[in-house]
Amino acid sequence: MNKFLILSVFTALVFVLSFPIHDAHAVTFAATKSGNWDDSATWSLSAGSNPPTTINSGDTVTIPSGLTITIQSGVTITNSGTISNSGTIITYDDGSVIINSPSGTIANPGTISNNGGIINTSGGTIINPGTLNNKEAILNYGTIINPGTINNNGMTNNYGTINNPGNVNNAREINTYCSSVIKSSGSFSGKPIRNLCGPLQSTNTLIVNISKMNLSQGTTDSLDAKINPVIFYLNNSVCEVSQIKLKEFITEVQAQAGNMTPAQNSYLISTAQNIKNSYVC
Repeated sequence: MNKFLILSVFTALVFVLSFPIHDAHAVTFAATKSGNWDDSATWSLSAGSNPPTTINSGDTVTIPSGLTITIQSGVTITNSGTISNSGTIITYDDGSVIINSPSGTIANPGTISNNGGIINTSGGTIINPGTLNNKEAILNYGTIINPGTINNNGMTNNYGTINNPGNVNNAREINTYCSSVIKSSGSFSGKPIRNLCGPLQSTNTLIVNISKMNLSQGTTDSLDAKINPVIFYLNNSVCEVSQIKLKEFITEVQAQAGNMTPAQNSYLISTAQNIKNSYVC
């Protein structure tokens, strides 16, 4: 699945899942054989069926060691209860998503192989004493506690808290934002974590300063049309495109040189170039 599409879908879902779901009758679902999540033959039927795609608060899904549960393409699992995985969970590409809602807990002493998407909403908790293999996209607005191993071969955006007493192997991209916290008494290896807080703040300041320059409305609109997309792409972790948009902004400032003072022109160009140089894609 395209990471940008996953991010857009995830962002919309965060607002939908603002409150936990409660169920007065707690139910436990236990896997008895390997198979698909939505196949009743995979599970014990003491609850009467396989787990629903929405796990209510108080409900528990357990996957024993040695079993593999597959979440097929197009299936979204929304967890407001507890998923306890000692086996293997595989999410597939093309729309396979696990959403851990505000009251949800995912405990993973086993293995999760994420080829689709995982979103941990604010208030949600993922505890990983096992192995989490991310090949696509993880968005964390809640808390991830990692005494085990995270192998990041996709995109991980951290808007919440990651506590890492274990090991994180980062082969692709981990992005942090102004609201995020990363605590590590363990190890990080591979590519460095990319902090997008600074570029976002600097770009927002640049936009404010453009509005204070008393430029003509046409010049201001032309500059805004080039710089505003930088915020959009930084917020959505589309790093390479944000750099392209900064370059386009600089080109536009150069084209508008006759419509501003030399000092204003120099400030805009140097500031945009400094922002562009402050992070690496």
